[in-house]
Amino acid sequence: MKKLVFTWAMIAFAVPAVAGTLAPPLGMMARGLVPEAMLAVPQLLPSERTKDGGVMIPVFVRAETPGDAVAETLRHHGFEVGSAAGRIVTARIDARLLEDAADLPGVAMIEPSWPLFPILDISAPLIEADRVWNELGERGAGVVVGAVDTGTAWNHPDFYDPDTDESRIAFLWDQSLRAQGDENEPADFSYGVEYTRDELTAAYATGDPDTLRTWDDYGHGTHILGTAGGNGAATGNGYPAFRYVGIAPDAELVAVRATLIATRVLDGVRYVFDRADELGLPAVVNLSLGTHTGAHDGTNGLDQGIAELAGPGRIVVAGAGNEQHLGFHAETTLAESETGTITFQVGNHSADAIIPDVLAIAAYPRRRENTR
Repeated sequence: MKKLVFTWAMIAFAVPAVAGTLAPPLGMMARGLVPEAMLAVPQLLPSERTKDGGVMIPVFVRAETPGDAVAETLRHHGFEVGSAAGRIVTARIDARLLEDAADLPGVAMIEPSWPLFPILDISAPLIEADRVWNELGERGAGVVVGAVDTGTAWNHPDFYDPDTDESRIAFLWDQSLRAQGDENEPADFSYGVEYTRDELTAAYATGDPDTLRTWDDYGHGTHILGTAGGNGAATGNGYPAFRYVGIAPDAELVAVRATLIATRVLDGVRYVFDRADELGLPAVVNLSLGTHTGAHDGTNGLDQGIAELAGPGRIVVAGAGNEQHLGFHAETTLAESETGTITFQVGNHSADAIIPDVLAIAAYPRRRENTR
């Protein structure tokens, strides 16, 4: 039997009703031992109940060979598949069937998907983009700029051509919605709602922000897409239009409102690259997202999936540095059979917090060849 690999050493979380509850390793979950308390905290391990009481878990499936064949095998056995990136396949699997999925031909390993959170709320504007515009004449034309984030205020004037009112967003995929009426899922995915440039342009002409169901409740994704590719048309408060512009104000835009689960983020990256291919343009995808979960050496499913998708004409950039002063990481060196102690401080719990407090502790060896 193949192994379900879970790299977490311990996970604890505190909410008023379940303070101090320990979440089980995923091997236990595969045998149906998922505690009710854990299901109450989807931010910890994102899940969704099925009608018959099962729990759908988002996972990365690592394939022994290029992942398209394994993706088809998973679909053939009734599992929900997102996308394949090299040997990494994103999927959602009933926790009761994880071991069955792990035993399928070509499956090397199954790894859990964890939540990410927005970063880049402290951005540095002094990158001299104006020199690129003025000295090189480059303002992003002929390139797709994509953002996988919390969504987009689709009717913001910075995302429309000021002369024609045509949407500069060529495609927008809201992963959080279920298609209704005339809405459609993306052709290559089985969830979410896709809006095209024509649909966005027609909705903008109505002047009604409720014409489309998608939105950016958090505001972070709109900020990111505007910083990367806004044209400054909405500059106001006494300042002339086009004074405050993004780095690539002439770029084509593709926006993804992701659920910020690692597997869905990878699906979003692939979506941007696929739509850029339709447009015949190179693309850069911005991920101003982060997590302290999982390995930090490029070996987790999200990192390896992005590496498979990226290449010439397919660039992924990520925010960094927001939390460098917070001391999240510690390191110690141990000889064989030696033990060590690292002390950390836990902040006060807020009982009225919208998102429950989560404390996660993980340990990873520096040299992976010494692990089993």
